[in-house]
Amino acid sequence: MLPAMKTALHSLFIFLLLACWLPAHAQQKAKTPARAAKNGVGVLVGKQLSSFDKLPADLSEGAQRALQRVRPYCEAQSLVAMVDPGMRFVMLVPENNRTAQKLFLQAREAADWFDERLPETANQMPAQPAGSWQDDAFTPDAEVAVLHVLRNEREQAALLSQMAEEETYLSVWARSATQMLGFTLPRPLCAAIVMQADGNEEWSPEHELANRLTQLLLQRRFGQQPYWLRQGIAWCAEWRVNAELYCFPYRNEFVPRAEHGAWRIEAKALFHKRAKQAVSVEELQECASGSWNAQASRKAFGVAGYLLTKDPNQLSAALEALRVHRELNNRATRADGSWSRIPGYEVPAAELDRIFAAQFGEQWRAAATAHVANGGKADARPATGAKAAAKGR
Repeated sequence: MLPAMKTALHSLFIFLLLACWLPAHAQQKAKTPARAAKNGVGVLVGKQLSSFDKLPADLSEGAQRALQRVRPYCEAQSLVAMVDPGMRFVMLVPENNRTAQKLFLQAREAADWFDERLPETANQMPAQPAGSWQDDAFTPDAEVAVLHVLRNEREQAALLSQMAEEETYLSVWARSATQMLGFTLPRPLCAAIVMQADGNEEWSPEHELANRLTQLLLQRRFGQQPYWLRQGIAWCAEWRVNAELYCFPYRNEFVPRAEHGAWRIEAKALFHKRAKQAVSVEELQECASGSWNAQASRKAFGVAGYLLTKDPNQLSAALEALRVHRELNNRATRADGSWSRIPGYEVPAAELDRIFAAQFGEQWRAAATAHVANGGKADARPATGAKAAAKGR
């Protein structure tokens, strides 16, 4: 073969090779941004990742408010905001988090369980005179809860520091919250779970998620509820996972491995000794925010489990009545017509007893005591909504 012909054929070969390679390379380059976007910072709705500047038009007002509030934090920490299809919560996770989808599905299952057990109910708040308390009006389910998924205690400290800067009224609380793992707040409506804690051998993020998200959803739908009732229902949501409990607010001691699954038996033992003596509301109120009471906590868990066996609409109506009573009575009005909240206000035991008796009968406390004494199970039936949706994908 002549040198000139050899050179020409070689050039033709190179040309054909490039002609085949360049379109494929261009197509690959076009796909690259889409792959990268899946792990980028932004807002994830379904399978679509959007920037904070271009949120989907069908997001609720509550979801938009929540996302704009957390935007600076997400951008500073490289987080993805995963939006629940029901607009009940937003979960913030680090980009490239391998367990994010699993946690998100677990959160949706917990939210579905909550909706089935505590459905929406009619707003019982009576109309107020114009200009009276309207600036502080509560609208059920209007807000969207924010759930922070933190990798370690350092991330929790950084989050608390930023929250204290943005909301000065949280500064004192934030300093004490650094001593706890995770937290739940009514304002802003948010909670945090820590995935890995130094020196914490008995730990379950899935249980933390179920417990704290349930507390947020209770606050979102029914306002601030008595602590024993809120935590009791949250424990039942935890128990639903695998009949164990791991989330023990304000408890600073070693928890034996066997205790996690023993709470129903221990509650039964407490009530079996006094099966004919109905539990009092005052006993339940000993399960209080800021401290740990082992016996009162088990009583709260047992009674909440009993309440969750009742008609869901009746239980929702009872919680709504508690919310309205608190709204109308948790105010100190001054001579000039202005008002302020009453620090540490709690619905009186007699009033709670009356509200529950109206829904569940005058002997509701005796029935609850007998239910727990006989080993009555906390409602642990799994919710089906999120699981069915996952199977349909």
